[in-house]
Parts: sequence; structure tokens; C-alpha cells
Amino acid sequence: MKFRNLSGGKMNLKTVPVRFRNILAYCSLFVALVYFAGCASGKVKKLEDFSASKDYRKVLDSGIDCNAVTPECFRIKLIRAESYYHLGHRAEALTNLKEAIARISPDVNVSEAFRAYVMRVSIVFEELNTIDDFEKKRTIVNKLVPEVEAVIEKSKRLPEETERLKNQRRLTELLAESVLLKMDLTEADSLAPVSGEIDSVCTALRKLLPDEGYDFYYRLAADYKLVLPGVKQFFLTGIGDREKLMLRLKELYQQGVQLRNLPVYNQGYDGEIEDFLQQTDYYMKQLAF
Repeated sequence: MKFRNLSGGKMNLKTVPVRFRNILAYCSLFVALVYFAGCASGKVKKLEDFSASKDYRKVLDSGIDCNAVTPECFRIKLIRAESYYHLGHRAEALTNLKEAIARISPDVNVSEAFRAYVMRVSIVFEELNTIDDFEKKRTIVNKLVPEVEAVIEKSKRLPEETERLKNQRRLTELLAESVLLKMDLTEADSLAPVSGEIDSVCTALRKLLPDEGYDFYYRLAADYKLVLPGVKQFFLTGIGDREKLMLRLKELYQQGVQLRNLPVYNQGYDGEIEDFLQQTDYYMKQLAF
């Protein structure tokens, strides 16, 4: 590359003082970054328009992707992940979310970064329903619980209070469900310590949703899972205190009936609560015969 000096002659780049060469290199890099950012922003806008109109297939068919570690590439990965999810491709959504999360930096919008974290744990939880392998499922759940706890901690950085509380509620419910699932995958003699994990979750729910009954529901659900192995063992082997088991189920049933009068019942939990009451009633009657 040649540069012309003031006298009109040619001079080689090597003859340019180092400080000027550094400035030239910096300027070239700056121009390249501005150009790239402009192109990336245009691509992001295109994907955002597709996503806003729910044309998720167009998002993926556009072929727009990005591997740089920039806020724009984070957005592209996140939009692709959401599109895969809406089209029913959870595995691909998780792959893109992993790549999006790897591109989170201080320059990425806090709310959008948090959205990526929430979406990931939500999809992982959904994926558990498709896994039949007991050990694989237990391994994933054991990893999921601390991951959800970490995301709840991250939610405290959200600047907007309404958004922060909304996400904390959703995540704390997800954490409670994860602990209950963890109990389902734990041997009977190890259930008590796992059940103890629900205590802190219920405390958090009581603070986030006071007087609505969410903490009461999850505490009863955990207590039911504690007594159930003893009930099943009695049916299989005849070993156990029938009267004690019946009394405990009766207590749980009577407490569960109270949930019908709490806000949680009319906020999407009526099915779970009725199932809980039906199961406790069924086992009580079986023990009575």
C-alpha cells in the first residue's frame, strides 16, 4: 500500500512513523466495526419485524445468523431461539439460547439478557416431560434447581420493579415445580432433605404472593410426596401404620380443601389442586378397606 508525501513523491507504509501506523490501523478497525454494526443492526431489524408479525419460519428461512460476540449477534441468536421454540423445535432453541447467553456482555440490555436465561430454564423444564430415562431425568433436574436459583438471583438486577417482580414470581413457581419433580425422582429414604428445599421456596412465594396460597399449595404437595412412599409400601407389603397414614392423608385433604377458597385456585391451579384432593381421597379410602 502506497502513500503520497507532501513533496509529491511516493512513500511506503513502512516509512510511516509507528504512531501514525497505529492511528491508521485503529481507524481501519473503527470503520470496519461501524460497517459491521450497521449491517448487523439491519439484520436484527429484519428479524425483529418477522418475529413481531409471528413469521417465525421467515426468521429461520432468512439464513441470518451471526457468530461475533456483540449485542447485535446476541439479539440475532435470541430471536432465532424464540422462533425455533414457537415452531416446536426445542433442541434447536436451546442451542441458539446457549450461543446467545455466551454473547451476553455489559452492553447487552439487562432485560433481554434475563429473557434468554428465563427462556432456557423454561424450555429445559418442558423437555423433562419428553425424557423417559430415569437417571438422565434426575441428572437434569439436579442441575436445573441450582440454575433456576441462579437466574432468580440475576433477576434482582432488573431495573423495572414490575418486570422484576413478575419474573421472580414465575421463576419461583418454576423452582417449586422443579423441587417437587426432584422429589419424584428421589428414593424414599432420601426424601426428607429434598423436601426441606421447598421451605425456602415457600418463604419466597409468601413474600412475592402474600395471602394468595401459592406457598400453602407447594408445602402441601411436598408433604403429600413425603407420605406417599409409606402408603404404597403398605399396599405392597402390609408394613406400616395404617391408622397413622390415614390420619396424615386426612389432614392433607382437609388442608387441601382450603385451597379452593384462596386466589391460587382461580389463577390456573384449580386442576392441580383438584388432582391433589382426588389422590389423597383415593388413598384414604383404599387404606380404610
